[in-house]
Amino acid sequence: MGSMATPVVDPVGTVAILSGEAPELAAAELLTLVEGEGWRGSAKLLQPRLVLVRPALEAPLAAVALERLGLTHRLIALWAEAHFDGSPASLPQRVPLPEGTFCVRVERVSGSWPTLDVPQLQRTLGERWGTAPRNPVSLVDPGTEVRVVLQGELAFIGATFGTIERGPFQKRHVRNRPFFRPVSLSPPIARALVVLSGVRPPQAILDPCCGTGGFLLEAASAGVPCIGADIDSQMVQGALANLDHLGLAATAMVSSPLGELGALLRGRGLATGGMVTDLPYGRSSTLFGSTPERVVEDVLALAMEVLSPGAHIVLVSPQPIREGAVPEGLEVVDRFSLRAHRSLTRYIVRLRRRAPDPAAEAELRKA
Repeated sequence: MGSMATPVVDPVGTVAILSGEAPELAAAELLTLVEGEGWRGSAKLLQPRLVLVRPALEAPLAAVALERLGLTHRLIALWAEAHFDGSPASLPQRVPLPEGTFCVRVERVSGSWPTLDVPQLQRTLGERWGTAPRNPVSLVDPGTEVRVVLQGELAFIGATFGTIERGPFQKRHVRNRPFFRPVSLSPPIARALVVLSGVRPPQAILDPCCGTGGFLLEAASAGVPCIGADIDSQMVQGALANLDHLGLAATAMVSSPLGELGALLRGRGLATGGMVTDLPYGRSSTLFGSTPERVVEDVLALAMEVLSPGAHIVLVSPQPIREGAVPEGLEVVDRFSLRAHRSLTRYIVRLRRRAPDPAAEAELRKA
Protein backbone atom coordinates (compact mmCIF):
# COMPACT_ATOMS: atom_id res chain seq x y z
CA MET A 1 0.00 0.00 0.00
CA GLY A 2 1.28 3.47 -0.83
CA SER A 3 1.63 6.38 1.54
CA MET A 4 -0.31 9.40 0.32
CA ALA A 5 0.62 13.07 0.19
CA THR A 6 -1.52 16.17 -0.18
CA PRO A 7 -2.55 16.41 -3.89
CA VAL A 8 -0.76 19.21 -5.71
CA VAL A 9 -1.88 21.64 -8.38
CA ASP A 10 -1.01 21.88 -12.06
CA PRO A 11 1.39 18.94 -12.54
CA VAL A 12 2.81 18.72 -16.08
CA GLY A 13 3.45 15.00 -15.82
CA THR A 14 4.19 12.17 -13.44
CA VAL A 15 7.59 10.73 -12.60
CA ALA A 16 7.69 7.10 -11.54
CA ILE A 17 10.76 5.98 -9.61
CA LEU A 18 11.09 2.25 -10.19
CA SER A 19 12.33 -0.35 -7.73
CA GLY A 20 15.26 -1.15 -10.03
CA GLU A 21 14.20 -4.76 -10.64
CA ALA A 22 13.34 -5.60 -14.29
CA PRO A 23 12.93 -2.01 -15.58
CA GLU A 24 11.31 -2.87 -18.94
CA LEU A 25 8.79 -5.09 -17.18
CA ALA A 26 8.18 -2.35 -14.58
CA ALA A 27 7.47 0.22 -17.29
CA ALA A 28 5.09 -2.18 -19.06
CA GLU A 29 3.32 -2.90 -15.76
CA LEU A 30 2.78 0.80 -15.11
CA LEU A 31 1.50 1.47 -18.63
CA THR A 32 -0.83 -1.57 -18.55
CA LEU A 33 -2.39 -0.47 -15.28
CA VAL A 34 -3.03 3.17 -16.16
CA GLU A 35 -4.28 2.39 -19.68
CA GLY A 36 -6.63 -0.20 -18.19
CA GLU A 37 -8.12 2.62 -16.10
CA GLY A 38 -8.77 4.72 -19.20
CA TRP A 39 -5.64 6.93 -19.22
CA ARG A 40 -4.03 7.68 -22.60
CA GLY A 41 -0.61 9.17 -23.14
CA SER A 42 3.06 8.16 -23.16
CA ALA A 43 5.29 6.48 -20.58
CA LYS A 44 8.97 6.81 -21.45
CA LEU A 45 11.64 4.73 -19.70
CA LEU A 46 14.45 7.28 -19.34
CA GLN A 47 16.84 4.92 -17.55
CA PRO A 48 16.56 1.76 -15.42
CA ARG A 49 14.83 3.51 -12.50
CA LEU A 50 12.92 6.40 -14.05
CA VAL A 51 9.74 6.60 -16.13
CA LEU A 52 8.32 9.91 -17.34
CA VAL A 53 4.54 9.83 -17.80
CA ARG A 54 2.62 12.46 -19.76
CA PRO A 55 -0.01 13.74 -19.29
CA ALA A 56 0.02 13.61 -15.50
CA LEU A 57 -1.89 10.88 -13.69
CA GLU A 58 -4.82 12.39 -11.85
CA ALA A 59 -4.96 11.83 -8.10
CA PRO A 60 -7.52 8.96 -8.12
CA LEU A 61 -5.55 7.04 -10.75
CA ALA A 62 -2.25 7.63 -8.95
CA ALA A 63 -3.87 6.25 -5.80
CA VAL A 64 -4.94 3.10 -7.68
CA ALA A 65 -1.40 2.72 -9.03
CA LEU A 66 0.07 2.96 -5.54
CA GLU A 67 -2.27 0.20 -4.36
CA ARG A 68 -1.64 -2.26 -7.20
CA LEU A 69 1.84 -1.84 -8.71
CA GLY A 70 4.67 -4.18 -7.79
CA LEU A 71 7.79 -2.74 -9.42
CA THR A 72 7.28 1.00 -8.88
CA HIS A 73 8.74 2.59 -5.75
CA ARG A 74 7.44 6.17 -5.81
CA LEU A 75 5.14 8.48 -7.81
CA ILE A 76 5.88 12.19 -8.10
CA ALA A 77 3.58 14.89 -9.49
CA LEU A 78 5.95 16.72 -11.82
CA TRP A 79 6.05 20.53 -11.70
CA ALA A 80 9.15 21.33 -13.73
CA GLU A 81 12.26 20.01 -15.42
CA ALA A 82 15.65 21.69 -15.39
CA HIS A 83 19.21 21.22 -16.61
CA PHE A 84 21.25 20.64 -13.45
CA ASP A 85 24.92 21.63 -13.39
CA GLY A 86 25.58 20.90 -9.72
CA SER A 87 24.62 24.38 -8.56
CA PRO A 88 21.35 25.35 -6.81
CA ALA A 89 21.19 28.32 -9.19
CA SER A 90 20.37 25.93 -12.06
CA LEU A 91 17.13 24.87 -10.35
CA PRO A 92 13.85 26.87 -10.42
CA GLN A 93 13.55 29.98 -8.30
CA ARG A 94 9.92 29.17 -7.43
CA VAL A 95 7.70 26.09 -7.31
CA PRO A 96 3.87 25.99 -7.09
CA LEU A 97 3.61 24.98 -3.45
CA PRO A 98 0.12 24.61 -1.98
CA GLU A 99 -0.36 26.43 1.29
CA GLY A 100 1.05 24.63 4.28
CA THR A 101 4.27 23.12 5.57
CA PHE A 102 6.75 21.45 3.26
CA CYS A 103 10.19 19.86 3.10
CA VAL A 104 12.68 19.25 0.28
CA ARG A 105 14.12 15.83 -0.53
CA VAL A 106 16.84 15.41 -3.16
CA GLU A 107 17.00 11.95 -4.76
CA ARG A 108 19.97 10.90 -6.88
CA VAL A 109 19.06 8.12 -9.33
CA SER A 110 21.49 5.44 -10.53
CA GLY A 111 24.60 6.96 -9.00
CA SER A 112 24.15 10.49 -10.31
CA TRP A 113 26.18 13.23 -8.60
CA PRO A 114 27.93 11.00 -6.04
CA THR A 115 29.87 13.87 -4.41
CA LEU A 116 26.92 16.27 -4.20
CA ASP A 117 26.29 17.79 -0.76
CA VAL A 118 22.65 16.70 -0.59
CA PRO A 119 21.80 18.13 2.89
CA GLN A 120 23.16 21.53 1.90
CA LEU A 121 21.22 21.55 -1.38
CA GLN A 122 18.03 20.64 0.49
CA ARG A 123 18.55 23.48 2.97
CA THR A 124 19.25 25.97 0.19
CA LEU A 125 16.13 25.01 -1.75
CA GLY A 126 13.98 25.01 1.38
CA GLU A 127 15.06 28.56 2.15
CA ARG A 128 14.45 29.62 -1.43
CA TRP A 129 11.01 28.06 -1.88
CA GLY A 130 9.60 28.61 1.61
CA THR A 131 7.76 31.81 2.47
CA ALA A 132 6.59 32.30 6.04
CA PRO A 133 3.88 32.15 7.18
CA ARG A 134 2.32 30.57 4.07
CA ASN A 135 4.94 27.84 3.47
CA PRO A 136 7.14 27.16 6.48
CA VAL A 137 9.64 24.30 6.28
CA SER A 138 8.83 21.30 8.49
CA LEU A 139 11.00 18.21 8.58
CA VAL A 140 8.78 16.45 11.12
CA ASP A 141 5.35 16.37 9.49
CA PRO A 142 5.40 18.23 6.16
CA GLY A 143 2.15 18.73 4.30
CA THR A 144 4.01 18.53 0.98
CA GLU A 145 7.24 16.71 0.24
CA VAL A 146 8.98 18.51 -2.62
CA ARG A 147 11.24 16.04 -4.38
CA VAL A 148 14.12 16.90 -6.67
CA VAL A 149 15.11 13.86 -8.73
CA LEU A 150 18.56 14.07 -10.28
CA GLN A 151 19.40 11.87 -13.26
CA GLY A 152 22.64 12.96 -14.85
CA GLU A 153 22.16 16.52 -16.07
CA LEU A 154 18.38 16.29 -15.80
CA ALA A 155 16.46 17.44 -12.75
CA PHE A 156 12.77 16.70 -12.18
CA ILE A 157 11.05 18.82 -9.56
CA GLY A 158 7.66 17.94 -8.11
CA ALA A 159 5.73 16.72 -5.09
CA THR A 160 5.77 13.17 -3.82
CA PHE A 161 2.32 11.72 -4.35
CA GLY A 162 3.08 8.47 -2.59
CA THR A 163 5.58 5.69 -1.96
CA ILE A 164 4.86 1.97 -2.20
CA GLU A 165 6.03 0.36 1.00
CA ARG A 166 7.94 -2.91 0.59
CA GLY A 167 6.89 -4.35 3.97
CA PRO A 168 3.70 -6.05 2.71
CA PHE A 169 5.63 -7.72 -0.11
CA GLN A 170 8.15 -9.01 2.43
CA LYS A 171 5.33 -10.55 4.46
CA ARG A 172 4.36 -12.55 1.36
CA HIS A 173 7.94 -13.54 0.54
CA VAL A 174 8.49 -17.23 -0.08
CA ARG A 175 10.45 -17.56 3.19
CA ASN A 176 7.44 -16.34 5.14
CA ARG A 177 4.95 -18.86 3.72
CA PRO A 178 4.13 -22.19 5.36
CA PHE A 179 4.32 -23.97 1.98
CA PHE A 180 6.92 -22.99 -0.61
CA ARG A 181 9.38 -24.05 -3.29
CA PRO A 182 12.74 -22.27 -3.64
CA VAL A 183 12.20 -21.38 -7.32
CA SER A 184 9.12 -19.25 -6.60
CA LEU A 185 8.95 -15.76 -8.11
CA SER A 186 9.44 -12.77 -5.81
CA PRO A 187 6.17 -11.08 -4.76
CA PRO A 188 6.89 -7.79 -6.64
CA ILE A 189 7.56 -9.68 -9.89
CA ALA A 190 4.47 -11.85 -9.38
CA ARG A 191 2.40 -8.71 -8.74
CA ALA A 192 3.75 -7.08 -11.91
CA LEU A 193 2.73 -10.11 -13.99
CA VAL A 194 -0.76 -10.09 -12.47
CA VAL A 195 -1.06 -6.44 -13.50
CA LEU A 196 0.40 -7.23 -16.93
CA SER A 197 -2.51 -9.62 -17.54
CA GLY A 198 -4.80 -6.60 -17.61
CA VAL A 199 -7.35 -8.23 -15.29
CA ARG A 200 -9.23 -5.71 -13.14
CA PRO A 201 -11.88 -6.31 -10.48
CA PRO A 202 -14.52 -7.66 -10.64
CA GLN A 203 -12.99 -9.94 -13.29
CA ALA A 204 -11.14 -13.01 -12.03
CA ILE A 205 -7.64 -14.09 -13.01
CA LEU A 206 -6.86 -17.78 -13.59
CA ASP A 207 -3.59 -19.53 -12.77
CA PRO A 208 -3.91 -23.07 -14.21
CA CYS A 209 -0.52 -24.23 -12.84
CA CYS A 210 -0.74 -22.39 -9.53
CA GLY A 211 1.94 -24.31 -7.64
CA THR A 212 2.44 -22.71 -4.22
CA GLY A 213 0.09 -19.84 -5.11
CA GLY A 214 2.42 -16.87 -5.63
CA PHE A 215 0.23 -15.28 -8.29
CA LEU A 216 -2.90 -15.96 -6.26
CA LEU A 217 -1.39 -14.21 -3.24
CA GLU A 218 -0.59 -11.11 -5.27
CA ALA A 219 -3.94 -11.03 -7.06
CA ALA A 220 -5.90 -11.45 -3.83
CA SER A 221 -3.84 -8.83 -1.98
CA ALA A 222 -4.51 -6.38 -4.83
CA GLY A 223 -8.26 -7.04 -4.65
CA VAL A 224 -8.39 -9.08 -7.87
CA PRO A 225 -10.55 -12.23 -7.64
CA CYS A 226 -8.46 -15.30 -8.43
CA ILE A 227 -8.97 -18.91 -9.47
CA GLY A 228 -6.17 -21.40 -8.84
CA ALA A 229 -5.75 -24.84 -10.34
CA ASP A 230 -3.03 -27.47 -10.47
CA ILE A 231 -2.85 -31.09 -11.51
CA ASP A 232 -1.03 -31.78 -8.24
CA SER A 233 -3.52 -31.76 -5.33
CA GLN A 234 -0.64 -31.25 -2.88
CA MET A 235 0.11 -27.92 -4.57
CA VAL A 236 -3.53 -26.88 -4.38
CA GLN A 237 -3.61 -27.63 -0.65
CA GLY A 238 -0.31 -25.81 -0.16
CA ALA A 239 -1.54 -22.74 -2.04
CA LEU A 240 -4.68 -22.74 0.11
CA ALA A 241 -2.52 -22.90 3.24
CA ASN A 242 -0.49 -19.91 2.04
CA LEU A 243 -3.61 -17.88 1.30
CA ASP A 244 -5.11 -18.72 4.67
CA HIS A 245 -1.83 -17.90 6.46
CA LEU A 246 -1.96 -14.38 5.03
CA GLY A 247 -5.68 -13.87 5.58
CA LEU A 248 -6.48 -14.05 1.86
CA ALA A 249 -8.88 -16.17 -0.17
CA ALA A 250 -9.35 -17.37 -3.73
CA THR A 251 -12.64 -17.42 -5.61
CA ALA A 252 -12.07 -21.11 -6.32
CA MET A 253 -9.30 -23.71 -6.04
CA VAL A 254 -9.39 -26.96 -8.02
CA SER A 255 -7.15 -29.90 -8.78
CA SER A 256 -7.46 -30.74 -12.45
CA PRO A 257 -5.45 -31.74 -15.53
CA LEU A 258 -5.14 -28.89 -18.00
CA GLY A 259 -7.18 -30.69 -20.65
CA GLU A 260 -10.19 -30.97 -18.33
CA LEU A 261 -9.97 -27.59 -16.63
CA GLY A 262 -12.01 -25.56 -19.13
CA ALA A 263 -15.02 -27.85 -18.84
CA LEU A 264 -14.68 -27.94 -15.06
CA LEU A 265 -14.71 -24.14 -14.84
CA ARG A 266 -17.75 -23.88 -17.11
CA GLY A 267 -19.53 -26.50 -15.05
CA ARG A 268 -19.02 -24.36 -11.95
CA GLY A 269 -20.01 -21.15 -13.70
CA LEU A 270 -16.51 -19.68 -13.30
CA ALA A 271 -15.33 -17.15 -15.89
CA THR A 272 -11.93 -15.50 -16.17
CA GLY A 273 -10.81 -12.15 -17.54
CA GLY A 274 -7.22 -13.28 -18.09
CA MET A 275 -4.57 -15.81 -17.17
CA VAL A 276 -1.09 -15.87 -15.64
CA THR A 277 1.06 -18.89 -14.84
CA ASP A 278 4.61 -19.99 -14.14
CA LEU A 279 5.01 -23.19 -16.13
CA PRO A 280 6.50 -26.30 -14.45
CA TYR A 281 10.25 -26.47 -14.84
CA GLY A 282 10.43 -29.98 -16.29
CA ARG A 283 10.88 -32.19 -13.25
CA SER A 284 9.10 -35.49 -13.81
CA SER A 285 7.37 -35.20 -10.43
CA THR A 286 5.61 -31.98 -11.48
CA LEU A 287 4.70 -32.93 -15.04
CA PHE A 288 2.82 -36.15 -14.21
CA GLY A 289 4.11 -37.95 -17.29
CA SER A 290 3.71 -35.00 -19.67
CA THR A 291 6.50 -32.98 -21.29
CA PRO A 292 7.30 -29.24 -21.10
CA GLU A 293 6.26 -28.83 -24.72
CA ARG A 294 2.94 -30.55 -24.11
CA VAL A 295 2.26 -28.41 -21.04
CA VAL A 296 2.79 -25.26 -23.13
CA GLU A 297 0.44 -26.64 -25.78
CA ASP A 298 -2.22 -27.50 -23.19
CA VAL A 299 -2.02 -24.11 -21.44
CA LEU A 300 -2.35 -22.23 -24.73
CA ALA A 301 -5.26 -24.45 -25.77
CA LEU A 302 -6.93 -23.64 -22.45
CA ALA A 303 -6.41 -19.92 -23.12
CA MET A 304 -8.14 -20.32 -26.48
CA GLU A 305 -10.99 -22.09 -24.69
CA VAL A 306 -11.64 -19.74 -21.76
CA LEU A 307 -10.45 -16.27 -22.79
CA SER A 308 -12.60 -13.70 -24.55
CA PRO A 309 -11.22 -11.67 -27.47
CA GLY A 310 -8.82 -9.00 -26.22
CA ALA A 311 -8.02 -10.84 -22.97
CA HIS A 312 -4.40 -11.71 -22.13
CA ILE A 313 -2.39 -14.64 -20.87
CA VAL A 314 1.04 -14.10 -19.30
CA LEU A 315 3.35 -17.11 -19.34
CA VAL A 316 6.60 -17.60 -17.44
CA SER A 317 8.83 -20.45 -18.60
CA PRO A 318 12.44 -21.66 -18.30
CA GLN A 319 12.68 -21.65 -22.12
CA PRO A 320 11.39 -19.08 -24.62
CA ILE A 321 7.96 -19.89 -26.05
CA ARG A 322 8.52 -20.41 -29.78
CA GLU A 323 6.42 -18.39 -32.22
CA GLY A 324 5.47 -21.67 -33.89
CA ALA A 325 3.99 -22.95 -30.63
CA VAL A 326 1.52 -20.05 -30.43
CA PRO A 327 -1.89 -20.92 -31.94
CA GLU A 328 -3.43 -18.67 -34.59
CA GLY A 329 -6.00 -17.35 -32.15
CA LEU A 330 -3.31 -15.77 -29.94
CA GLU A 331 -0.83 -13.01 -30.73
CA VAL A 332 2.38 -12.07 -28.96
CA VAL A 333 2.17 -8.61 -27.34
CA ASP A 334 5.61 -8.44 -25.71
CA ARG A 335 8.42 -10.51 -24.25
CA PHE A 336 10.75 -10.09 -21.27
CA SER A 337 13.51 -12.12 -19.65
CA LEU A 338 14.63 -12.27 -16.01
CA ARG A 339 17.92 -13.84 -14.96
CA ALA A 340 17.25 -15.56 -11.65
CA HIS A 341 20.75 -17.00 -11.24
CA ARG A 342 23.51 -18.52 -13.35
CA SER A 343 21.55 -21.63 -14.28
CA LEU A 344 18.05 -20.15 -14.56
CA THR A 345 16.64 -17.42 -16.78
CA ARG A 346 12.90 -16.91 -16.79
CA TYR A 347 11.26 -16.01 -20.10
CA ILE A 348 8.01 -14.07 -20.00
CA VAL A 349 5.59 -13.68 -22.88
CA ARG A 350 2.28 -11.83 -22.91
CA LEU A 351 -0.26 -12.99 -25.49
CA ARG A 352 -3.62 -11.54 -26.46
CA ARG A 353 -6.66 -13.51 -27.60
CA ARG A 354 -7.49 -12.47 -31.14
CA ALA A 355 -11.02 -11.67 -32.25
CA PRO A 356 -12.40 -14.73 -34.04
CA ASP A 357 -12.29 -14.86 -37.82
CA PRO A 358 -15.90 -15.58 -38.97
CA ALA A 359 -14.72 -17.15 -42.23
CA ALA A 360 -12.30 -19.48 -40.45
CA GLU A 361 -14.95 -20.47 -37.91
CA ALA A 362 -17.38 -21.26 -40.73
CA GLU A 363 -14.79 -23.53 -42.34
CA LEU A 364 -14.23 -25.30 -39.04
CA ARG A 365 -17.98 -25.89 -38.67
CA LYS A 366 -18.10 -27.38 -42.19
CA ALA A 367 -15.21 -29.69 -41.37
